[in-house]
Amino acid sequence: MGFNKLYFKFSLSQARILLILLLVSCSAFSYETSIDNVKFEQGIILLSFSDGKIQQLESEVEPDFLDYKYTLLDVNFDGIEDLIVTEQNGRNSLSMVYTYNQHLAQVNEHIYFEITGLRVNSNKRYICGVNQLSRENTQLVYKYSESKSDVFNFNYVSNKGYSLIHNDKKEIDEKTFSQMLDQCVMNKSV
Repeated sequence: MGFNKLYFKFSLSQARILLILLLVSCSAFSYETSIDNVKFEQGIILLSFSDGKIQQLESEVEPDFLDYKYTLLDVNFDGIEDLIVTEQNGRNSLSMVYTYNQHLAQVNEHIYFEITGLRVNSNKRYICGVNQLSRENTQLVYKYSESKSDVFNFNYVSNKGYSLIHNDKKEIDEKTFSQMLDQCVMNKSV
């Protein structure tokens, strides 16, 4: 059975249906937010979209004191680019993640996630980051979805730490914390 025999078994209406299904499935898996520009004003993030629409987000940005950059990247792994606003503040740069709502065709007004040192692992579908809570306390957060996060805290003075996974709190040692920290740091930085 050659290619020609297989090809002629489809009617024109079946071919059209197949094409429509193919187009719909492709659009369901890849979507861009079409944000053209982002401006930072005191307490406000202004978004300009390619269709001319403008959206204003209330935020704690202070462009008079800090520089900011924005990145479009799918951080909640729904196939749609989200907005990441990052302070340009050296190693402790805070990233604020705003997810894009495809149904409303706008960025959600509430922050989805906020952390320093944001890293993304698209293959394993998580984001992570490190918060330096104080000189001796470090917090590591892995976020997998809106409702699922793993938290690891370690105090270098007392040499004690804990993990909070699925609401189950357990003590951890420095080696375990360091392994989780190394795993996060090896991911793509935003």
